[in-house]
Amino acid sequence: MVSAAAKVEGMSPLVQAEQLPQFVGRTVVVAGKLTSVNDAECAVECVPGSSRTIRVVRPAGAVPVASAYAQVEGVVQSDLSLQEVHMISMGDALDLNVYNEMVAITTMQEYTSMFG
Repeated sequence: MVSAAAKVEGMSPLVQAEQLPQFVGRTVVVAGKLTSVNDAECAVECVPGSSRTIRVVRPAGAVPVASAYAQVEGVVQSDLSLQEVHMISMGDALDLNVYNEMVAITTMQEYTSMFG
């Protein structure tokens, strides 16, 4: 099930980390805490306190994000990393539990009439 945003033409679906295997080769949006960042890649922790992170491969010349949290739009690779298309700052105080709950709700079948 994809989020309501995916049903709007031109918008990539908001997904949670565990949904990435369903989207290999497709463009998605994830949000999380930047746990390591360099010019070539970064690691994004999508679930607070989780040891599971998503590796994001950054394009050459990508603008650094100067915040603790970011939203990443990228193409899911076969190793479940993301090839970054676009990254935006989400500040230093994003509540990932609330964000993940919002993503979960928008993908629930019983709410498709509300979000779709």
